[in-house]
Amino acid sequence: MITAPHRAAPGVHWRPVAVFMSLLLVLAGCAVAPSQETTPATTVLARAPVDLTPWSAKGKLSIQGPQGNETARFHWQRPDADHDTVVLSGPMSLNQQTIQRTGEQTLWLDGDTERPLSELAGSSLFLSDTALISPAALGTWLLGAPSSSPEWTVKVTQWQQAGEWEAPSRVTIRHVDTEIRVIITKWDFSTLP
Repeated sequence: MITAPHRAAPGVHWRPVAVFMSLLLVLAGCAVAPSQETTPATTVLARAPVDLTPWSAKGKLSIQGPQGNETARFHWQRPDADHDTVVLSGPMSLNQQTIQRTGEQTLWLDGDTERPLSELAGSSLFLSDTALISPAALGTWLLGAPSSSPEWTVKVTQWQQAGEWEAPSRVTIRHVDTEIRVIITKWDFSTLP
């Protein structure tokens, strides 16, 4: 038996109704409340005090001066305001030099022998171009302190998070014909050994 296809009641058009129902479903999907994800607030850290101790810093520096250019790696330790130990080395830790400051006296280590820094100044561009900077001042400049000398300018060009502080990651130090660029890759403000 063959039956005739079912026909809609007169005056009812199913196609517009289907389109209308589909549109309602799409709109209902758009009405879902947005997720409650929140972006964490940016934490603003205090800058490390320029007289903070103890600290250590590792990084690289480059010097451009009238005698040429030189780069070095450094590891600087300041256990208290009166002491600094700075270990400088060239590429692949060659030509390592250790400089120690106690109060106003700065020496370099030749094995186990302490020698005046003036003996080393002629052998290294770094030391000859920076002989006018005391390690005490240079250490505070690394922490972002301005220069108290009109002959030197210090500018922190980039900051980084270091524990609970914001500390410099790039510092530029300038003298008349000398520029020292320092990149600090790691700060440690915990107790030193």
